[in-house]
Amino acid sequence: MEVPAKVYQSLAQQIIDDYGIVEGRCLDVGTGRGMMGLELGKRSSLQLYLLDVDGTVLSQAEKNCRLQMLADRTVVIKAAVEELPFIDNYFDLVVSRGSVFFWDDISLGLKEIFRVLKSAGVAFVGGGTSRYMTENEREEFFRWARPLHRKYRKDWDKISSVDNLQDQLLQAGIKGYQIHTGFGTWIEIQK
Repeated sequence: MEVPAKVYQSLAQQIIDDYGIVEGRCLDVGTGRGMMGLELGKRSSLQLYLLDVDGTVLSQAEKNCRLQMLADRTVVIKAAVEELPFIDNYFDLVVSRGSVFFWDDISLGLKEIFRVLKSAGVAFVGGGTSRYMTENEREEFFRWARPLHRKYRKDWDKISSVDNLQDQLLQAGIKGYQIHTGFGTWIEIQK
């Protein structure tokens, strides 16, 4: 089973509503098949950069860009978050849904995201769902997702804890952040 489309749809709408960033450049880190970035693209005129370390899923992301009629403003890139191939202050919006807990070096990934984020830009990085989903929809998602997380990440409870994420942000030298819980665990960074 894949992450339900409603998770991406509702989260994209929440991000657009919360931050109002509908123009400029958006980086989707750990994009997988591109669903998060593409949902943001449908709701904006953002230039999309879909980044992942897995070339296999990126071929599916490219196909989805064409199917969603967003290929003309989408760039698909194979790279790791710990070595983002972009100049400083390049992106207005950086998102990542679900990949942060699987990065090789979370603090370095966050530091790189902060580096490429423009002044007045926003990063929204974490895992879970959207507050726009009903409580039942969120519970159903987490019943499906939690066993998978623990299967692939034996230290899931530690790595996804607020305390660990605060430590990672401190190591990255990032001070302007908030951590949101209740519909997942999300780091909001405003530069």
